[in-house]
Amino acid sequence: MKNIVVFAYKSNSTDYCQGCVMDRYDSNFEYLQTSSVEEAVEFVARFLFANMHMSMGEYDYEVTILADELTTDLIFTEAHLMSATKQNKWREEEKTRKELEEQARKNKKELDEKETLLELTRKYGKI
Repeated sequence: MKNIVVFAYKSNSTDYCQGCVMDRYDSNFEYLQTSSVEEAVEFVARFLFANMHMSMGEYDYEVTILADELTTDLIFTEAHLMSATKQNKWREEEKTRKELEEQARKNKKELDEKETLLELTRKYGKI
């Protein structure tokens, strides 16, 4: 039975632009103690994925794994794959969301045009 301990830490940070404070970010610390490699992989992948979506000026999470070398390598490898998969899924969902928003805008525009045409037809009759 393996004992795996994982630490994830993000220090507080401040985003500056031309000397002005744009945003402040709080620190965060989380840890996991487990004997399950899968659970450790999911935990690490969560922070690797979060690092891909940090705001400008926000510091990344630093992840530390306390386990034997082979287990640590396995966890990081699997976590990177899992976070990349999540990133690809997120991109696909984002693309689908944007396509749906664009289709909704087109539908609204068509509906507005039809309503305008109907109002003009009522007001002036058919031409």
